[in-house]
Amino acid sequence: KRIARELHDTTVQALVAISRRLDLGAQEIHPNPRSAKERILEATELLDATLEELRRTTRDLRPPMLDDLGLLPALEWLTARFGKEAHVETEVLVDGTPCKLDPDVELTLFRVVQESLNNAMKHANARRVTVSMKYGKRQVTAIVKDDGQGFSGITQSRERGGLGLLGMQERAHLVGGRLTVRSKPGKGTEIQFTVPRDSKLNGLSVIGMKDTDN
Repeated sequence: KRIARELHDTTVQALVAISRRLDLGAQEIHPNPRSAKERILEATELLDATLEELRRTTRDLRPPMLDDLGLLPALEWLTARFGKEAHVETEVLVDGTPCKLDPDVELTLFRVVQESLNNAMKHANARRVTVSMKYGKRQVTAIVKDDGQGFSGITQSRERGGLGLLGMQERAHLVGGRLTVRSKPGKGTEIQFTVPRDSKLNGLSVIGMKDTDN
């Protein structure tokens, strides 16, 4: 749904604007060549920007580095890009020995962190965001914590567009994981996603999880 909104609000609207500029340019080729040239140059610039936006969207769908380099480098790239775009201090922390997970589980972890960072950018007004990966004996946990304004409950969450929490919960459920959100006004927000190390898509292999198992 988020991708559909982005494509409608950015890509589709940009293509409409490009088409309009080209139409105007075609109409002005003979009576006003200089104006026609300006229209075409405007359309070219907008087309270049639209192509870059599409490249960003396709990278977000499944970043090549997730398959080429692994989950941690992909998360470091994602977090660094977020920090640059949002102008906030970021850090990626790793606790335990990293291990290879099922590709669908790694993509789910990446998506949860990505959506959490998007939420922090749009709603938190944070100065610092930390992404932590904890590798335990039986489970792996991703934690995204910000020092932003926080929120007081599900009602305020819905007022802010749901913060993507429902989508993250659905993703967590599909791989047998668990998503928890902790937030208080003025105290920031922490999103924690825990998944069994041997989990697969649709939760076909799920180990019971304990809060004390790090």
